[in-house]
Amino acid sequence: RYLISPLALESHSGAGVRDWKWRLYGMTNGPFRLRAAANFGEPLVPRTNYAFMDMLYSQSSRAAVARILPGAGIGWLLTRERGPDTPGLTYAGEVLWPVFKVSGAVSLAWLLDESAGRGLPPGLPSGPLPAAQPLRLDWIRDDRYEVSGQGAGWAFIAEPAYPGWKAFLDTGSGCQAVSPLPAWGAFQKVPVPAGPWRLRFAYDPASWRWGRLVTLLTLLGLGVYWYNLAIEDPGS
Repeated sequence: RYLISPLALESHSGAGVRDWKWRLYGMTNGPFRLRAAANFGEPLVPRTNYAFMDMLYSQSSRAAVARILPGAGIGWLLTRERGPDTPGLTYAGEVLWPVFKVSGAVSLAWLLDESAGRGLPPGLPSGPLPAAQPLRLDWIRDDRYEVSGQGAGWAFIAEPAYPGWKAFLDTGSGCQAVSPLPAWGAFQKVPVPAGPWRLRFAYDPASWRWGRLVTLLTLLGLGVYWYNLAIEDPGS
């Protein structure tokens, strides 16, 4: 996940692959398999996502935004100009844009202790993530991902909490559905018990299930209709 300069839209004008490479925002990330923290060029950006993105761009300095990036799983910052050295960022060269690597651990999921996790705000952050242990997050496929860890506290997951996603907690005593709480505006947190555990997230909205049912019933109805026509008119 990376964050590009807010001046990207005005940086270059043209068409074709060169223009795509220069801008690197929104849907033009597709050919490069990149995940942007700033999708200001993408249609229908959810309100909470936009608010988080806007918060990043509203920070007073590059150092201020660098304090928030690791907790949101943003490992790279692209800027219009290199500028002076900045705490929390390491200059990594230039590929059309000056590229900075975020210092220290960067993760899409973190384990916080009970107090820090409970106090993690549902709204936008005013500072960096409290002291936390990075967790492993694996995307199984586009509609499923898992977070695994060990120890009691709160798991903070820097993935957007869209409607239709369901979460399940697997422990040594079994599996149960859980309801993540909002955290950092666009993201979510879940209390986890002592010992090894695994959080599974699956996208399964009711609209999808109803759509499948309606499709099956429609196909069944058409099959019965054509079958009856064939019986009434054997020569057809």
